[in-house]
Amino acid sequence: MQTAQPQGPLSGIHVLDLTTYLSGPYCTYFLAQMGADVLKVEPPSGDRLRFIPPARHRGMGGPFLSVNQHKRGVVIDLQTEEGQNHLRRLASTADVVVHNMRRKAAEGLGLTYEELRPLNPRLILCRIVGYGQGGPYADLPAFDDPIQGATGMAYLQQDREGRPQYMASAIADKVAGMFAVIAILGALVERNASGVGQEVEVPMFECLASFMLAEHIGGRIFDPPLGPAVFERVLPSIRRPFATRDGFIAALVYTDGQWQRFVGLCGRQDLLTDPAFATVERRARHYPRLYQILQEVFATKTTREWLTLLWEADVPAMPVLSPDDLFSDPHLQAVGFFKAVEHPTEGRLLLPRFPLLFSRTPAREPGPAPPFPGQGKAAPPGGEGPRDNTK
Repeated sequence: MQTAQPQGPLSGIHVLDLTTYLSGPYCTYFLAQMGADVLKVEPPSGDRLRFIPPARHRGMGGPFLSVNQHKRGVVIDLQTEEGQNHLRRLASTADVVVHNMRRKAAEGLGLTYEELRPLNPRLILCRIVGYGQGGPYADLPAFDDPIQGATGMAYLQQDREGRPQYMASAIADKVAGMFAVIAILGALVERNASGVGQEVEVPMFECLASFMLAEHIGGRIFDPPLGPAVFERVLPSIRRPFATRDGFIAALVYTDGQWQRFVGLCGRQDLLTDPAFATVERRARHYPRLYQILQEVFATKTTREWLTLLWEADVPAMPVLSPDDLFSDPHLQAVGFFKAVEHPTEGRLLLPRFPLLFSRTPAREPGPAPPFPGQGKAAPPGGEGPRDNTK
């Protein structure tokens, strides 16, 4: 007799989502896709991310629909005593509460761990904040742009004239959201052993600094330093797609084997005898000259010609495409990456599926985000809040 498959590895976990904009909703998006029951709590005016266009209807913008899939919705006015009492009742039976408020705002709404813990000793409270509470920036407002600037990310992206540039992605928000997922999963594992919950702080500044320094810590990892905090190869002045005869190609000739095969197929045997390029370590010391040579070589053929040669030689390479090209990419089509979903108020949507694959507890298929407050049902079938899991 076959038993029903669990709906994702987090099936049975109940999450109270009080987040807005991107960092928090991105975190709870992962939890929901992995099977957690996520109840998204919004004020009567709605999550501010709702109003980022494009949209078919007010309050149902594309970014909101993307990162709020599979969440149930409920409207609670936390500025009222009734709303705060309602929230406490929901928190008393939740596994996880997530918010991205500054501490003073959370204190004013009774959303501190000290106030919630007596209601539910097993509760995990995850707070996504701009800056950690131990430092002088703790109470400053934080969005993606200033965090990119403060961590060195914008500095490292500077153009040829030396002007800092932001990455074309809300990377600080998304990194904080992913770190929050890691933190919550770790706290859930620990709770299985101890039986009690805990508070988790996820500061955007510290998270992106850690993320950026993984490779860019460079010579500063040594005390005294052996050089600056930078990994030269990935700087935009060096690392950029190569122009071909008819477009651009994203190729990386990195290992010694890849280098030898590449030199062989492009007919530049002189490069094999150049001591500056003999090994990965030596090539790393001559990146500007190396990449100039590569640019000259790639300019001799079309993108398709190079892809054919490089793929046959087992050298990493792909064409440079736009985000719109992803929707017709043959690989993404073959793996069923995009799914058509009917939203109760927004009609047909095309959503990316959860990218991780679980052999026994598969993640959910893409699903609808909660309707705008006042449109349709605020909370889809399944009850108003989390089940009582403290018994």
